[in-house]
Amino acid sequence: MKIATTILLSLAVTWLMSCEADPAYEKVKEESQEAVEATGEYLAEQKEKALAKLNDRMDDLQEELARLEKLFEEAREEAPETYRESVAALKEKMKETEGKLRELKKESGEAFGAMKDDLSRALDEIGQGFSKAWEEIKKKD
Repeated sequence: MKIATTILLSLAVTWLMSCEADPAYEKVKEESQEAVEATGEYLAEQKEKALAKLNDRMDDLQEELARLEKLFEEAREEAPETYRESVAALKEKMKETEGKLRELKKESGEAFGAMKDDLSRALDEIGQGFSKAWEEIKKKD
């Protein structure tokens, strides 16, 4: 929707540029350019907010991973192999997700929206994986 608005505004500016120069035209041209700039600034601001949220979630999951790794390191002999495999799988998923986050920072427009949704789902899956791991640990205690 925002992209469509930007495109329409750009088309309007282009059409107006083909009109003869008069005061009304100049005013509309100026206002259209301001609207395009404001839309771009808004989209950039929204992107920054979304990236900050995703970074925060990623940091929280990194802390969770560190806690699990420490727990398994301390109980190395007692921890079943499945726990270590689960942590290794979560660690690998975290690496993949970090790569997606780096890619997302480079994207804009519709590609950003789609990638943001994919990354958010991946972070949700990792969070669910951590929840399952902690539930298994509590069952064994």
